[in-house]
Amino acid sequence: MARKPYSLVDKLRSPPRERGRISTTSLGIRQRPWGKQAAAIRDPRKGSREWLGTFDTAEEAARAYDGAARRIRGNKAKVNFPKEMVPSVSQKCPSGPLQQLF
Repeated sequence: MARKPYSLVDKLRSPPRERGRISTTSLGIRQRPWGKQAAAIRDPRKGSREWLGTFDTAEEAARAYDGAARRIRGNKAKVNFPKEMVPSVSQKCPSGPLQQLF
């Protein structure tokens, strides 16, 4: 059976959507039909999907994904906000009142 030639109509058609990704381009999140954003990540060590939650905005969901990705994959993680600074251990624990006493 002969294939029909490629036409202008074929160029104008949009490609099929990926399943679960409706209106977002962020990693690890998808929009629910009622408008909320759901976030999940796959943990390669466990071989399972880790549910991160449902969020009101895409940014909240993307930040939740980024935190989980950095925790699971470390510095090699592909994240939604790559230029964002991640606090190191020393920045997370500022000097408290007990350290000032000694």
